[in-house]
Parts: sequence; structure tokens; C-alpha cells
Amino acid sequence: MKRVGIALCIILLINACKQDTDSCLPGEEITSIPVDVKIKRLEQTVSKLSEKDEFADFLASHPLFAERFLSIDAYDSKDELLDNMVALSSDPYMDTLFQEVNRVYPNLDQLEDELTLAFQHVKYYFPDFQVPEVYTFVTGFGSDLYLDEEILVIGLDYFLGPGAKYKVPNLPEYMASRYAAPYIVPMIMQALSQRYNQVDPAQETLLAEMIFYGKAYHFTKAMIPCTPDSLIIGYTDQQVADVVVNEELIWSYFVENQLIFSDNPTEITKFVGERPGTFEISPECPGRIGRWLGWNIVDQYVLNEEAFEVSDVMAESDAEKIFRLSKYRPRSR
Repeated sequence: MKRVGIALCIILLINACKQDTDSCLPGEEITSIPVDVKIKRLEQTVSKLSEKDEFADFLASHPLFAERFLSIDAYDSKDELLDNMVALSSDPYMDTLFQEVNRVYPNLDQLEDELTLAFQHVKYYFPDFQVPEVYTFVTGFGSDLYLDEEILVIGLDYFLGPGAKYKVPNLPEYMASRYAAPYIVPMIMQALSQRYNQVDPAQETLLAEMIFYGKAYHFTKAMIPCTPDSLIIGYTDQQVADVVVNEELIWSYFVENQLIFSDNPTEITKFVGERPGTFEISPECPGRIGRWLGWNIVDQYVLNEEAFEVSDVMAESDAEKIFRLSKYRPRSR
């Protein structure tokens, strides 16, 4: 893949940031929606417990958390879960992890503000959306995010950032770099997008996967419009600049190799799955490039169908229709 000069990349990114700044700030129709996120830091509560009856009181005080996140019903008895929690409370590794989380996240004011604004956007586009109770927890690297219609749990130990003493075991660096504070809300919005992202199960092609992820990114950008694209897709700024400039080359590879309508699972995974790079195109081409192309196709579809709201895009299950009406062509640079 042809690499552009650093100066040109910086100019592209600056111009994109200027454009986003002018258009991303929400109006009163969104900021006036009554949403007030108060994060309950359950890790701070649990870190002070040591006795079995204390943990029993904790579970009784947070029944949804116990049922949905801790999966209490999956244990042979509640005592089994309580015994596990008591054992973890005496583990010096967990104590150090609690301390590290408190160091990186002395407060969650910014996260509360970001989630409040994001949920206001969601309620604006999807009025039936109910804001979940938001909890944080130290999971011992067991779970990064849990989301259902009633609760959201954020495993803060996953999001300690590049300078953390402890890191998620067996997670490749190209993925680990995305587990830091700025990525929390984008990841939550992408998880939430699945609730609205309608698909046609009969369409099992690479295109269908590309459009699915493209819709997820389009949704995420609509809910947190001031967030840089790099944080949404998980590319570095340099990678974003490179793929933008090389869009025509990337698309040509897909067309020339007749990949768009491929239903080969190996081919599909190769271009939308987690990989450090898409080496078939270029040593510099990042992984998940099919998702990025899908995002461009969905955005072009929305531009062509000017009256479409986010809810309309998410409700359209026909990936081939989206592709056809997008009349997608790589943008001239």
C-alpha cells in the first residue's frame, strides 16, 4: 500500500478534526433530554469486604448484578459463588489490581459525562431506549463489558491503558492498545448498536459482514459524533490517514479478487476478523479493513438517501440493497 507523507497525513487529520468540531456539537433537542448517569463503583465496595456474610449482603443489595453479570444461577449453590468471592478477596494479586484501578481512575466524572451525552443521543434517535444502571467492577480480567437492557458493567481492569502494571493476559498488542479510557464509550456504543442492527440471516457473504460492521460504526459515530474515527474503529491516526489516502487501492483489491460476494468463511474472517494487518493488500494495511470499507459504504448510502435517520439505517437488513443504493466508489484524493 502506497504510504503518504507524514505532512499530508497531518493535514488530512487536521482538516477532518476542524470539520468534526464545526458539526458534532449537539443541539438543545439532544442536551435537554433527561439523562443523568451515576456510575456505581462496585469494585470499591467489594474491595473492602472479606467475610462471607458481607458478600452475601452485597449480592442481596445488587440482585441484577448478581444474576446477570456474576451468573449466580450458573453455580450449584449461592454458597459456591460466595466462597469464590471470599477466596478472591484474600488474593494479593486482586488487591494490587484494585489499587491500580483506583490509581488510573480516581474518579469517573468524565466517563459519566461522556455516557450521559451518548445516552442522550441514543434516546433522541431511539425514544424507547431505557438508560441502564451503570456499574464498574474489577473482574480479574474476566470480562471487559457487559450490557443488557437494564445494566451496564464496565470491567475497569481491562481499561488501564498502556502504562498499566498489569495487562490483559494473552491479548495481542494490536488489540491491547485499544483497552484504555478513551475507548470505553465507543466500545459501549458498538455493543449497544447490536440491539438495533437488523440483518438478513440468509445473506452470509463478506459484503453482509462489512455492512453489519459499517452500520455499527455509523451508529457509534452518530451517538458520539465528536469522537475521532480512530477511536471508533481502533486504528491509529496514522493508519486512518493511510487507509483514507489508499481507499482506491484497497477497494481495487476487493474487486479484482472478487471478494465482495464471497461466502467463504476463511475469506470473510481474513478481511473483517481481528488481525494485526491485512498483509494480502500491503504490509502497512491494518486488520479489519473490510469493516472500514463497510463503514464507508454505509456512510455513502446515507448521503445518497438524504432523509435517512440512524434508526432507518439500522433497521435496513438487506446488505445488498445498502450496497446497491450507496453507489459506492472510492473517493478521489
